[in-house]
Amino acid sequence: MRITYFFIAFLIISCSTQKKGFVEYDDLLYKGLIEYKDQEYKSALDHLEQAIDILPKEDEKSYFYASAAAFHLNQDKKAKNILRSALENTYVNQDYFNNFKEFVPFKNKTIFNELDENFSKHTQTFYANLEHPEIFKELDSLLDADQKVRTDGSSTEKMVKTDSTNIVRLIEITKKYGWQDKGQLLLWHQRGTYKEQNWVWNYFKPFINKEIEKGKIRKSFWVQYEEFENVINEKYQLYGMYPHNYDMFPLKDPKNVDKRRDSLGLQPLWVMNKIYDWPLPDNYDKNYSL
Repeated sequence: MRITYFFIAFLIISCSTQKKGFVEYDDLLYKGLIEYKDQEYKSALDHLEQAIDILPKEDEKSYFYASAAAFHLNQDKKAKNILRSALENTYVNQDYFNNFKEFVPFKNKTIFNELDENFSKHTQTFYANLEHPEIFKELDSLLDADQKVRTDGSSTEKMVKTDSTNIVRLIEITKKYGWQDKGQLLLWHQRGTYKEQNWVWNYFKPFINKEIEKGKIRKSFWVQYEEFENVINEKYQLYGMYPHNYDMFPLKDPKNVDKRRDSLGLQPLWVMNKIYDWPLPDNYDKNYSL
């Protein structure tokens, strides 16, 4: 049985208006993405730049679509500056950058060769601006170990041991430096015991819930874990987080799914369909607008 997982990036933003920032950022981001899909590039660029101004270190997506919109508007200088800012303010995977499909019509522009050749130089600026770059890099190493045991034919016992070692270190890091977004995948591997009381969840649940209350972590943080519990134990979905698996795990009460999603700060399913081509469930009622 194959289940397709969808992960949302969660970052800690160090500012006094974090809770408001997440909401405003998302509203502007998705308005911009919808306008981009509708080829309304001027308004898309405007909204995406406003989103970037609110949370400049949130993720690369806002930058990439903003730069693509600028290219469509023949504003190449602005597009170049936006791309440079993306590499210096957010963690960008070079393969993702090189294969971002919205850049395809513009790949003949010299900026892409320049950025590709100087990729490491720009990312050095990103690392230099981190409060604890050594922790960021250590988490990269933990993630490398996490993936290695899942792709090199290692035994289940070795994989479990690696997961245990990684989660122990993640707890140590979190206690000293706060929640790190890169730890999400390491924590996700503990999802099988999410409803249990054990040393992992007895630490992370209260800690993350407090951070959510403070507005330092999105209130949608736990939705993927809750949905996993739904599909494994109840065989249905409540939030549509497995859009390619409605046949195996149908959506319960589809008419109110966007209301449930909105309560957790998630976009309506029709938005995910428009932007990311998520399939829509049967009996879906598009009753939520941005």
